[in-house]
Amino acid sequence: MDSGSASEEVVPNIIVGEAKVPDGSRCLSFTSAKLQKVDESKLYNPANMMRIIKSEPLSETVFISPQKIYMRLRLGSPFAFNVESKEPDDTFEVPSLGTTSQFLHVSTENTKVKIQVVKCPQDPSQSDQQIDIVSSKTNQSVSVKVRLLCSCSCEKDAVENAEECHGHGTYKCGVCHCNTGTFGSTCECEGDSNPAGCLTPQSNAVCSNRGSCICGVCACKMRDNPDEKITGKYCECDNFSCDRLEGKLCGGPERGECIRVNVKVLYNPVNWMQVIKSESLNETVLIRPQQIKMGLRTGIPFAFKIESKERDDAFAVQNLGTASQFLHVSIANATVQMQVVKCPQDPSQFRHQIDIVSSKTNQSVSAEVNLICTCSCEEEAVENAEECTGRGTYKCGLCVCNPGTSGTMCECEGDSNPAGCLNPQSNTTVCSNRGDCICGYCFCKERVNRDEVSEVSWKYG
Repeated sequence: MDSGSASEEVVPNIIVGEAKVPDGSRCLSFTSAKLQKVDESKLYNPANMMRIIKSEPLSETVFISPQKIYMRLRLGSPFAFNVESKEPDDTFEVPSLGTTSQFLHVSTENTKVKIQVVKCPQDPSQSDQQIDIVSSKTNQSVSVKVRLLCSCSCEKDAVENAEECHGHGTYKCGVCHCNTGTFGSTCECEGDSNPAGCLTPQSNAVCSNRGSCICGVCACKMRDNPDEKITGKYCECDNFSCDRLEGKLCGGPERGECIRVNVKVLYNPVNWMQVIKSESLNETVLIRPQQIKMGLRTGIPFAFKIESKERDDAFAVQNLGTASQFLHVSIANATVQMQVVKCPQDPSQFRHQIDIVSSKTNQSVSAEVNLICTCSCEEEAVENAEECTGRGTYKCGLCVCNPGTSGTMCECEGDSNPAGCLNPQSNTTVCSNRGDCICGYCFCKERVNRDEVSEVSWKYG
């Protein structure tokens, strides 16, 4: 279902901030900016962004998730996301958009929602738009606030220690310039920007060129084939790169005996974290997220950051109890790192509940930590399992998706062929090798140097 009017395709532009352009223009294409020799460090080239404000798990009273979303969208760059519903075959509709239809085109197909900015308002007060995505079966809705990225008041004074930069940087013209000792696109990481913790000792490559360095910890890429896994501190390990001879491992009988293993029963999980509750900071909510759920395997550390309304807040762990035998937790300012150091013999001790408490507000993050130490692969598979978004069979930590769905959790519509991510000029390069294909859409990589402006915000990266 479509809401709003989609005109002819709009080419995304960039906005020139402090730089001076010979012809006087302030909004032009990236190619034009280069031809006119504009200082690239002064360009404002924002990317689409979506932040989930509220995402309570499905229950007897909560039928769809997420419930509240904040988005920033630039002109001419469509953005899509999925809504999870407890009701099978649910569809979603957009009530009358009113004046919003002048600026936004919204389409829905089953549980997929696609939003595109088609026109920029002349009145800056119309840069924030509010829409509701309503379930046809439950009548519950997703509240979506959209900020239209149409202009940038680059001449305004910079904001020091801005909220947009987690209070650790100067915000100017849509870009955070981090204070000493912090880094990241929103200054969310502690330390300097040298990704030493992600550098492979043998080659000095960041995450073995097979992952992203997030606050000094490697987050390995996910493969299109859910049976293929990339793991390790530096993303150096996998279960698919061994040389084969006639389709067999070991390179031939003269080099060893190849033992046949069904790849589908291998259990090679990765660390994961799910945000259960993350309300926006306000007068009563002083830290976020408020509730998380994690799965951690032995020997591989996992780090995340807590956002606090109080500057220079510090956090401590409470009620660790018996979990201290198996779990090591360290906290530096607002960065929490956890690592499983030992597996319990009693399976009833695989799950632990801990609280991470703010020293300034006394509010806490409730964390459920599941130790990934074993897998009962002999248990019966669960069809249409919740872990697979109700659209796949869950066995031994893996989802085998039903026909017509794909993704590690069967969250995507259609098969796993990334046709929507193939650059038409090459027809073989997924996201131009500069992004990841998720549900048929390119999610472009961020540059380590924020002053580097690249055309990675285009459809194919």
